[in-house]
Amino acid sequence: GIDVPTLHGLHATQNYLHHGEAKSLTEAFSYTGGNLLLAHQAQLIPAPGTTDSISLVPGWAFNPAQGGGGFDRGMIGGNRVELAYRAGVSNQARVRFNNVDGGSGGNAVIAIRTNGSSPAIIRVNNTDYPITLLSPTPSFGWHNGSWRWHSINASLNPGNNNTIEVIVVGPPDYNKFNLNALLVSNADVLATAAPHRQVLELPQASRDDLFAYLRQLDGRDAAGNPQADPAPPAPQAPVIVGQSANTTLAVGNILNFHVNTSGTGPFTYAWTRNGNPVGNNSPTFNIPAVQLGDAGTYLVTVTNTHGQDTSQPIILTVNTAIAITTSTLPVGEINQAYSTTLTASGGVGTRTWSLDSGVLPAGLSLSASGQITGTPTVAARAAITVRVTDTSGTTTRALSLNIAPLGGFSTDPDLILHYTFDENSGNQIWDIASGGNNHATTFNNANWVANGRFGGAYGATATDGEFPNFLPANQADLNFDPRAVEFTISTWFRTTTTSTAGHMLFSKDGSDRVQHRVEIVNPSIRLRAINGQEWGTHIETAPALNDGEWHLATMVNFNDNGTWRTRLYYDNGTQYTQFNTGNGGTVDALMRIGGMSAGWHAWSGQLDDFRIYRRALTQQEVAALYNPPLTYANWMNGLSNPPPAHLRSMEADPDNDGYNNLLEYGLGTHPNNSLSVIRPTMQIVGNTISYTYPRLRGDLQYIVQSSADLINWSNAGIDQDLTTPLGQAATAIVTIPSGANKIFLQLQIVQP
Repeated sequence: GIDVPTLHGLHATQNYLHHGEAKSLTEAFSYTGGNLLLAHQAQLIPAPGTTDSISLVPGWAFNPAQGGGGFDRGMIGGNRVELAYRAGVSNQARVRFNNVDGGSGGNAVIAIRTNGSSPAIIRVNNTDYPITLLSPTPSFGWHNGSWRWHSINASLNPGNNNTIEVIVVGPPDYNKFNLNALLVSNADVLATAAPHRQVLELPQASRDDLFAYLRQLDGRDAAGNPQADPAPPAPQAPVIVGQSANTTLAVGNILNFHVNTSGTGPFTYAWTRNGNPVGNNSPTFNIPAVQLGDAGTYLVTVTNTHGQDTSQPIILTVNTAIAITTSTLPVGEINQAYSTTLTASGGVGTRTWSLDSGVLPAGLSLSASGQITGTPTVAARAAITVRVTDTSGTTTRALSLNIAPLGGFSTDPDLILHYTFDENSGNQIWDIASGGNNHATTFNNANWVANGRFGGAYGATATDGEFPNFLPANQADLNFDPRAVEFTISTWFRTTTTSTAGHMLFSKDGSDRVQHRVEIVNPSIRLRAINGQEWGTHIETAPALNDGEWHLATMVNFNDNGTWRTRLYYDNGTQYTQFNTGNGGTVDALMRIGGMSAGWHAWSGQLDDFRIYRRALTQQEVAALYNPPLTYANWMNGLSNPPPAHLRSMEADPDNDGYNNLLEYGLGTHPNNSLSVIRPTMQIVGNTISYTYPRLRGDLQYIVQSSADLINWSNAGIDQDLTTPLGQAATAIVTIPSGANKIFLQLQIVQP
């Protein structure tokens, strides 16, 4: 649409690519168009305490056929808003445009159509852009017969998340102007208008011919008088005045090449790639999704009856589609520095990484450059999805990030859920079992307790407080049919409750039956199991189980030669109740830790080391849960005055006595007390040396070695004394080599 003083189009009723008041054709082709918003349809906000600072004024004698005609000639939409400055108020009258479309976001041109001279502010998303409004020309005096556009450059948010306000500014008092419309040219509109604006790139002679042609279509000169038909322009051969630049894309991207031509049409276009014909007879060449074979050198030859012109080569480079090549992440260790870098291939430009879903273990973070770094403070099996983005597109990949606890992960394939509750903070509850679905879950009301049975614990701060119960995630592998699947559910608990209500350690129950549950009930605070809607007998304990100490409850469902039975073990398993498992089948409700499936009857107190096995544990295995074999992790967690978390690795030496934590564990000394060092003793008898040391741990190897130079060490020819029982002093016998004038001995302690 063209509408300038020499072209009397109906700009008042049409949406044009420009705003309708260009003073010349050159100016018309510099505009971009956009989203036209009428002031009278926006939100009108007067200055506080005033009734005349803003008013909606309908147009008088409005006639679209005359471009608006009458008192308000040229007014778009038939209405205007008058804004007036009022002295003595903090907020002046304004017109607010809500939910303005910012397209894809970024740079935009915002124009307002006004009548009257005044200072004003255009406020875009709370950023002010002062502007001085000038009177339109020509002016019709007090008649609002002409309008003027004023524009600013600003940045918009993507989508409809934008607010624009036009605000009157003073003094003097009663300073005012009329607002007719707002035109928003967002980044997408600017891109769309680019071909329209290329008219300005034409050679001057071609541009003059085009403008003469447009005036001929209108048939009037600047004064409105009919024009004689101009002489037709001389035919010209095609000249390519603009073309696409060399481009790099990735497989699947859209290719758009174009060429701009001056001369006398019609033209024919012949595109080639590496000398072979491609495309159609068109000034544009498009491929909806490029492939590797589309790479090459493109040319286009433009021809008319007067000649031809060939473009400069346009080189297309096609990379493979962006893809994440990292398939596995290294296993980290709790309280040890962790660092790994994600990798990708293909795509175009700089890559930016982000976490698309999942939660990183506490202490770790993912940078935009793809580095996962930090010191993890909790054992975890984290299921995450990472995303990488560049100018060609984006892609994701699911990964597992495992942080091993002290001593490593359990290798029991039937352990399908294991909450250690050692997180200490945050809202993520981690599952470190390797045999199940990974039941890690996010719970905003999680509460952590420092002094658990092993390390930390979970539950109420007070041992008789209400437990913040939660649902494990991914429960498809936890829906055990009591008459079809053997299983074990075990947890440590601590409570001092005297409440008469039932309190659930865990439960999976529906509206008409209980699939399985362990609870404490009154009178006398007793433990009871329910399995397949069958209630077991109570376990009577002495002392009472609400004594504020840690106790172990273990429910086992097993097949006893064709009869399904349930046992509820207490502590080390020597005390238990047994009953025939009830009816088979399952309920739709999910298992809840610390309450009924619906959340009622919460546990009172705390839980630790919650485990679920896909098999029936024996009484001996239950006893091992109660008195676990001493391991490095159990030793470290059970120390009084343990080292801080970042100094609990086997290699650390918190007390700086020269003995790392593994040596302290192996020799029975304290890692935080340098005075507790135990040194091996030696005694020379003839040509042998007796080397005596404490051999305490069955999970370690103790190796005595000898050297003549402190560089090369060997245990060859040394009687290691592997028969002395654990807990006693072992004595290795070292034979002194014949002729040796010196010999060095060392004790090496290794965890296999």
